[in-house]
Amino acid sequence: FQEVCQTCNMMPPLRAHHCRICDKCVATFDHHCLFIGTCIGERNHCRFWWFLTFQLLGLWRYSSVIESGPSVLFIARVVARNYSENKELLGHAVIILSKLYVYPLMACALIMWVFHSLLALCNVTTYEFVKGPRELAYLKGTKECDFPFSRGPDSNIRMFCCFRDEVWSSLSGTEVPNNRGNTYYDDDTYVGQKNYKRRRSDSQWNPIFWKMPQNIYRDSDDCWENPWQNKYYSCC
Repeated sequence: FQEVCQTCNMMPPLRAHHCRICDKCVATFDHHCLFIGTCIGERNHCRFWWFLTFQLLGLWRYSSVIESGPSVLFIARVVARNYSENKELLGHAVIILSKLYVYPLMACALIMWVFHSLLALCNVTTYEFVKGPRELAYLKGTKECDFPFSRGPDSNIRMFCCFRDEVWSSLSGTEVPNNRGNTYYDDDTYVGQKNYKRRRSDSQWNPIFWKMPQNIYRDSDDCWENPWQNKYYSCC
């Protein structure tokens, strides 16, 4: 646990943060998204990733429409037939303005999608990435490529997509862990206690109780579980 939140009058779990905009503590806090007007955290980070994915696909599809010059020229001519005599020039102007509008948006969406995909693979949040060990007490002593909460890409993705997302639990009908059964890290060991799982109707949702591992292995022989830093290479 972290220090007591004076606003919420509670002791939030590790990796939680009090959002000043939402005025509440958010478990596994990532960031507050002004675009959709809510915090991104433990229960909706996966859905936010899908939001970025479909946004990127939509912008890519729109850019393909822009690239089809004849279609855009035809639309511009129809729209401008009562406003301009030089429809050809106006059509080209529409294409240029559309590219200036869509391509930067698509570039931003691509950067966001790649960034949050890497966060999911490493089990890191945007807040932790920005603040780092200099401002977060529970990350002190770690380095750039340590990723203390990571347990390999496969386990990280499974945790990101399945265990932490509320919608997936509802659609799949899976059991939701309670505060004792939540998956957590203890003494550098991945623990999932199936015996303490209870049905959604029997208990309220509780955050994951993350625990810092006692040891960080920077010279591991297992490249699959430690793809970012091992005895053979380091990405940092």
